[in-house]
Amino acid sequence: MGQVKIVTDTTCDLPQDILQQYDIRLVPTVITIGSNVYKDTFELPVEEFYELLRTSPERPVSGPPGRKDFSDTYTTLMKETDAVISIHVSASFSSTFQSATNMAKFSMNTAKKQGKAFDITVLDSKATCIGLGIIVIEAAKLAQQGKSKDEIVAAVTPIIENMKSLFMVDDVSYLEKSGRIGKAGAVIGNFLKVKPIFSIEGGETSVKGRPMGSGGAFDKMIDLMGEAIPFGTDIKLGMAHAMSPEKLETVKPKILENYNCVEVYETLIGTSVGATMGPGSFGYVYYAV
Repeated sequence: MGQVKIVTDTTCDLPQDILQQYDIRLVPTVITIGSNVYKDTFELPVEEFYELLRTSPERPVSGPPGRKDFSDTYTTLMKETDAVISIHVSASFSSTFQSATNMAKFSMNTAKKQGKAFDITVLDSKATCIGLGIIVIEAAKLAQQGKSKDEIVAAVTPIIENMKSLFMVDDVSYLEKSGRIGKAGAVIGNFLKVKPIFSIEGGETSVKGRPMGSGGAFDKMIDLMGEAIPFGTDIKLGMAHAMSPEKLETVKPKILENYNCVEVYETLIGTSVGATMGPGSFGYVYYAV
């Protein structure tokens, strides 16, 4: 009954036009700032979030989507299709994947009691931000082409396993606020203009360098990219920034100079990653095709 439908959470950071173009269903994560609780994107646009991040003394805390949001989404899709693929932020970063798995089982049991054939496959993207976003887009493209659930899962699994990512933090005080480093480290880091570089691969985060200044960070990111995938390779690229488009525009030509970018996606870093890395941060994901 109908084509496979794709579900994800707001951690994907995909803009509304992409969501509509590929009929991607979005379940909101929850953002708590002080005593205020928001549904990410739906009740708290990312631009407003960054303003709160700058001005609020309270540290934002992100949480998984509510059970009802998952239930409502799956129940709606039960009327449209018999197969859903629900792709979510890395299970290493959030309990969203487990919440999706639990609610998928509940929804499938409900459908079974009603005599309906309804299957939900939940995938751990092992990624976040635009990394998750690209995986979701690729799945949605295949769904629109009429591919089966198994064909789509088989196609996106290598992307999940092979995707590389690099993110740069502009102001390390936000790492201190999120508990990633101590206060002394934040003070020294900002004084020296250190720009930590992180990678996310296989759902795990690691520090790849601590260059001084944005220029040094950009050069280091390109060097790391070349070590991971040889220059001249055909790649797909996703770029994201936290209210700092100038960084994207500085690095993008360097990447295009060294790689054949088959597709390039650009977006804003959303609330989940933004709460940790802060405004001014920047990053990109890529994989060979």
